[in-house]
Amino acid sequence: MADTSVCAMADTGIVPRDTDTWRALITEYGQLTKLTGHSPQSRGQRFNGLIAELLECWDISARANKRSKGEIDVGFTLEGVRYVLEAKWEKTKADTGDLAKLHKRVQQRLSGTHGVFLAMAGYTPEAVADLGDGQRLELLLLDRTHWEAMLSGLVPPQELLSLARDHAAFQGDAYAPLHKLLASQARPSSVDFNASAQRPGTDNAGSAQSRPVLSVRNSNQLGLYCIAPDSLLLTTARGIVRADLTSRTVSPAIDVAHCHRNPLVLGDGSILFTRCFGVGRFHNGRISVAAGGAVGATSLTPGTDDTAWFLDNGSESTPASISRIATELTDQARYGLDYPAAMATNAAWITPEQLVIIGGAGMAVTTLSDRSASHRALTQANPMGLLRRDENTVLTTGDNLTVAVTHLHTGQPLEVAVVPELRGSVSELAQSANGDIYVAAYDMSADNYTVMQLNTAAPQTPPLLNVATPTATASGSTHPTAPIRARPTQRDAPHTLTSGGQTATPPFNEVAAALVISRREERERGHSDGFAFAPALGWPCLEHLAARGFRLDFWLESLRNGWHDVLVGRAPDGATTAAWLPELADRLGTYLDPVGQERWSFTPSSDYVEGFADGLRSVYDSVRHANGKTPDEAPASVFLAVKGILGSINFDGSAVTIRKEGYGPRMKGVKRLPVNEIQQVIVKPATAMFHGYIQFVVQDQPPAPDVRLSLAAGRPHREDPYSISFSRRANSDIERLKQHVNSAITSYH
Repeated sequence: MADTSVCAMADTGIVPRDTDTWRALITEYGQLTKLTGHSPQSRGQRFNGLIAELLECWDISARANKRSKGEIDVGFTLEGVRYVLEAKWEKTKADTGDLAKLHKRVQQRLSGTHGVFLAMAGYTPEAVADLGDGQRLELLLLDRTHWEAMLSGLVPPQELLSLARDHAAFQGDAYAPLHKLLASQARPSSVDFNASAQRPGTDNAGSAQSRPVLSVRNSNQLGLYCIAPDSLLLTTARGIVRADLTSRTVSPAIDVAHCHRNPLVLGDGSILFTRCFGVGRFHNGRISVAAGGAVGATSLTPGTDDTAWFLDNGSESTPASISRIATELTDQARYGLDYPAAMATNAAWITPEQLVIIGGAGMAVTTLSDRSASHRALTQANPMGLLRRDENTVLTTGDNLTVAVTHLHTGQPLEVAVVPELRGSVSELAQSANGDIYVAAYDMSADNYTVMQLNTAAPQTPPLLNVATPTATASGSTHPTAPIRARPTQRDAPHTLTSGGQTATPPFNEVAAALVISRREERERGHSDGFAFAPALGWPCLEHLAARGFRLDFWLESLRNGWHDVLVGRAPDGATTAAWLPELADRLGTYLDPVGQERWSFTPSSDYVEGFADGLRSVYDSVRHANGKTPDEAPASVFLAVKGILGSINFDGSAVTIRKEGYGPRMKGVKRLPVNEIQQVIVKPATAMFHGYIQFVVQDQPPAPDVRLSLAAGRPHREDPYSISFSRRANSDIERLKQHVNSAITSYH
């Protein structure tokens, strides 16, 4: 289950088609609010254009300042319905006369045309009452909060207009505040305080002990925040709730569906939450917009100086960024980050100037003033949860659920708790005022997430913490970093005994030199093992990895998931795994371990894994460039794995296995399709704006048609068991899988 997936709009691939233009519109809106370069009259004209351009950014056909029978500020079409919009940006509220003018213009047009009035100052009570007094509703009323929700991406235009239209149709109200529109989607969440299925977490040297406190059922979103000892805010698919661990009761906190990640409580009692592409603020029962313009997965993080920030991990075309949240949407400040796009999972401020970022590319410590960054590898697979401990160390979570204290200057971790039954790849951390740590992660055996309490009053400190901090040289580089190991043992600590029996630490340069040698040896060992193992994989697997630049993360995750399904009985009858998987797990441990077996409970160092990938690459390059040819015949051993949206596809040479990890029984499961049953493979490539899909046409089963009038338009319904969506980065992998499946179909027939 991915970390990032966000609101319903983002899940369907509906995103702004031009990020730069969209963010420029947010900036220009800020200038209009201050009347920078405009009079009130010229601002109104430009505001019409701003509205039309925003709709165009979201692929809604729109025109501004159109003259016909009565001037139309903005005209647009959405889902086959035509709208005329009147905008009023004045200090006074819109009254009955203003709405009557728009109503007349709507009646002058073809039946089925709807009117939208956008009044930045709101409406007089009489205007709203008169509009709903016995007449057929033909107008939708929006105010500044609705506009800013659309502009920020908190509630994209397609979603907001659909909600407003549904509310008017079913409730008979032309106007509904933003919180009321969003609350109409929410349903009570199921929280179980009897989660103590006697699942104690294992600890390291007695430094931490975990106990389950609750579970949240049927939620595809996960997040938590400690508002007081024994009192938590929980993010669920159906809203944010407050859980009291003492009274074991749950109450609604924010009735807004599709929130994600951890909320954040500010000093004035307001709650920040992330949703879709923006950040909302809930205070005194009302919702306003705090920030927006995100293009990737987002997460909130508090500053060390009472500020609030949100991380946007970016996209293939947009770099990652960190933004300071202000009182108004227009006052947010965005700063670019030196971290690979679309790979960051979390961030935490260490000082007012230094930010630590974790994710698929390891750990980076960034200084905001000059954007300089120091990068470190991380042993933990899929790091996601992150908490600041002090200026030198952070607490992180990773796969199988490992919780580790990590030193920022060496990257060396020390595990303080392990809960292998939970999926640390989707996990969050929170800390209470009394020092208790709470961790939330998905349960691998059920469709829920569990919150554990870790009693870490005095967690053990990793080795090297008392070594002097590395300093930059004249060239700007730093001293070499320490090797990364998942479970440091006594021999890992570079300490020596003094005559008095106390430990003494050697000088940093001496330690660093030894660590450089150790890291080089680890990489060489990994290269040797990868080189030796490559023939077992076969040429198709090597081609598949080459297309991904020999990045092993997604490939190993797909292998692990498929293997897990076979072992626990979730896979269809006849599903098998590659014969070489156990041998590969003997080398890569927890990266491939499907069910937490002791045999594979180790985690190799990042240097070993990088060396292993380089060894595979060496074999691929040698074979491919021998005599300038590629192999004429692929080896019989075929196993391709491609990560899709909320699932994956595996091909073992004889059958395609589609594994879905959606939400609910109809969007979750495993489908195995033998080659002899597949008649055709249909692929629609992903674009910068929309996800693609791959669909398999099987005997006696007509292919599911493309959906046309919903958020999933342009592809088969997500419940179709014979298809799966994928992102743009998977285009080449999907095409390669299609070629191999087609070759197998041809050989069979």
